[in-house]
Amino acid sequence: SHEGIHLTLLFYTPGEAVDFYKREVIQLKKKNDWFLPPNFIDLVHIAAKYDCIRIAPHPFGPGVIGVEKNNKNKYLIKKHALKHLHAIEVINGCCLRKMNVKGLKWAETQNKAFTGGSDGHSTIELGTALTIAKANTVEEFLDAIKKKKTYVVGHEEDLYHDMIHTVSKFITEQKKESLSKSAHML
Repeated sequence: SHEGIHLTLLFYTPGEAVDFYKREVIQLKKKNDWFLPPNFIDLVHIAAKYDCIRIAPHPFGPGVIGVEKNNKNKYLIKKHALKHLHAIEVINGCCLRKMNVKGLKWAETQNKAFTGGSDGHSTIELGTALTIAKANTVEEFLDAIKKKKTYVVGHEEDLYHDMIHTVSKFITEQKKESLSKSAHML
């Protein structure tokens, strides 16, 4: 979002995800590859037009990606947007424990489903945190999130590994941006 807050969308079918991307995201990305121009609440409203699960990932993660600015308890996700979210990520493998605990407490006070994710930008990060539900299909799994019948398992990075991960992710993203700009010039 414009504020830097991330939004995770889980679609019931690949076709719905592609449709959302083509109809909504492509036109927004033309202005900025890193942050979409709409603010968070507007992105939530755009996503709410589609059959998808809306999640606030790593809500108290480092930098501008979470729901809180400068650790001053000034939440950027307002109640109006919050009511359109199905879940809050309570374990993120790239966050520190205190960040995840804060997210868990917030999800509990907001009566939201729990999800977990690795935020994996490299294969070594994948699977460090997972959302678990009793389900045999994608539809059953996503419905379990809606019904708040999920569990999360995982572990967080320590501060040293978190710092290395953040620097590595930044370098990788910078390389992608340079390649993207080079491709646009061709």
